[in-house]
Amino acid sequence: MKRVAIIASGNELLYGKTADTNSGYISSRLFPLDIRVVMFMVTGDDPVELESAIRHALSASDIVIMTGGLGPTDDDRTIETLRKIYGFSITLDGPSRERMDSLYRKIGMPMTDRDLKMVEIPAGATVLANEKGLAPGFIISRQDKVLIALPGVPAEAAYMADTLVVPFLQKEFGIRSRETLSFRVVGMKESDINEAVLAMGIPLERMEWGMTASEGVTTLTFVTRDGGSIDSDAITGKAGTTFGERYLGPSWHRPEEEVIAILRKRNMTMAAAESCTGGLISKRMTDVPGSSDVFIGSVVAYGNSVKVKHLGVSLDDLERHGAVSPEVASAMASGVRAALGADIGISTTGIAGPAGGSETKPVGTVWFGFADKERASSFTHLISGDRRRVRTWASLIAIENLRSYLKQNDC
Repeated sequence: MKRVAIIASGNELLYGKTADTNSGYISSRLFPLDIRVVMFMVTGDDPVELESAIRHALSASDIVIMTGGLGPTDDDRTIETLRKIYGFSITLDGPSRERMDSLYRKIGMPMTDRDLKMVEIPAGATVLANEKGLAPGFIISRQDKVLIALPGVPAEAAYMADTLVVPFLQKEFGIRSRETLSFRVVGMKESDINEAVLAMGIPLERMEWGMTASEGVTTLTFVTRDGGSIDSDAITGKAGTTFGERYLGPSWHRPEEEVIAILRKRNMTMAAAESCTGGLISKRMTDVPGSSDVFIGSVVAYGNSVKVKHLGVSLDDLERHGAVSPEVASAMASGVRAALGADIGISTTGIAGPAGGSETKPVGTVWFGFADKERASSFTHLISGDRRRVRTWASLIAIENLRSYLKQNDC
């Protein structure tokens, strides 16, 4: 199995001003292949340190994939550093130069000698055309080692990894794709998920598997070993039984996607009333293409006056129980359902912090409302963490509660 090292270069990555997203993305594209990523490296623009990183990566792997350092400025030093290692001469890539010249003419800007640095390539290298930008990538093959250099702009690196790098590796080395299966679990601890998977009785010895958690949704990925196969139906069937309502099948990446699909299938609509989440539920829903079929809209009722005027929450409930209460949560859900003419209304009202809590209502207390044509109800969660985590988890819980309701009830 070929070994791969990935290097991201740029001082901005070391300063913490910019996150290295390229390495993770490229690795995710290589993961389904019969290939092994053995290391990530992040280095600055210092040529000595960059050269050291490249030499180390070449010694530890068969394939090195680099991103960054192909731009026009003095701190873009990938090619000059590689020249010290390989001893090539530098030339200009004609098609890339023509594309740059055409672009600059269209926008009425002159092309300078410094701009030409972006289209420099090692003589004899295989050029990777950059259809999303100006600087081409390239491939150097020497002594059974392959080095692939890509621009550092994430959109360009991702496009070239998908359309050029992966096909090259598959063709050059005869690398096969491995069968993979992914599904997701919502709102469970990783340790509990791990124990549940071990108890599912699936042949884990014939697979690699792992999990990645992101804001309450954990993705489990299974990949075959040695050209084997995955019984997807058996695994997803056992997962559905094991995780129950927390199971999110392979078709969905986020719970809101399944919510929208179910609502569309049933020709139903929903609306949201948000206080502490400040529009996060609406964002999650509208991030899904086609959500306008079922998501009518929302009211961000942050102030009590908005709750009263636009959602019909009574002043009496606000004065007696406070804004963070079951009475107000259910009234908000009913109010937004009526105001926007939706089949279902959901709501959030809570204390996101860091201030505003009390002994009876500590920071992290969130009440959730739900209303359909037959009833209005509410429930509460105490969410730990900082303000961002409270708000993010509250939006997830509200949507997950709706998903559970829809799956349990044939409306």
